[in-house]
Amino acid sequence: MTDTLRRHDLLRVNAEVWSRMLRSYPELSGVLDAAAAQTCQWPMIVRRRTKEDLADRIPAGFPLPPKSGKLRLTAQLAAEEITDRVQPVTLRSAREKAPCSWTRTIDALLEMAQRIHVEPLVFGSFLWEHVTGLSYCNETSDLDLLWRVSDPATATRLVNDLAVIDEKSPVRIDGEIILPDGGGVQWSELRQGASKVLVKTSRDVQLWPTPSLFQPIEWAVLESVPLL
Repeated sequence: MTDTLRRHDLLRVNAEVWSRMLRSYPELSGVLDAAAAQTCQWPMIVRRRTKEDLADRIPAGFPLPPKSGKLRLTAQLAAEEITDRVQPVTLRSAREKAPCSWTRTIDALLEMAQRIHVEPLVFGSFLWEHVTGLSYCNETSDLDLLWRVSDPATATRLVNDLAVIDEKSPVRIDGEIILPDGGGVQWSELRQGASKVLVKTSRDVQLWPTPSLFQPIEWAVLESVPLL
């Protein structure tokens, strides 16, 4: 299972992982949300690897809600500490828990998704509010979405339609087009039509030629940029 893990994947881990991680954050002593995370076995999310992460461990994390300081907890997981892989949360399944002001935007997104056959997945504050029941969203929150796309024609239709919906939306639509190899590019950046775009991979951030996004990558033509 671990050899297929990618950024944004959700994992359940054993109780010892939570205990070990919380011990590394002494400032969280007595913080209810942190204790609840351990008790409820909320999932962790696979994050981008940093230079501090061990090569044989899976980098993961869990963000606390705003009222707890929005601290992002990090962990390095051994394969045997992962107890389950959690299915991604679709926008369709999370719709009923969205703020009322987002409903019209979400309905437009779901209509578009059905038309172009790309199901949007949620991440960011809306994801964590959905899976934990805690308050992560507020009036300034974005609607963060992931779109798994396998060809450039669908990507073009998607970003053009997203721009139309986003222009009329009371909530800003943010998020990534997820490429076949797991890399992610901001949908709004892809729509700008630049010759190169930033792509977040599991290791770092790369500057990729736009025409190569849906082709086998020649790593020699990519430019490394500082981690964001």
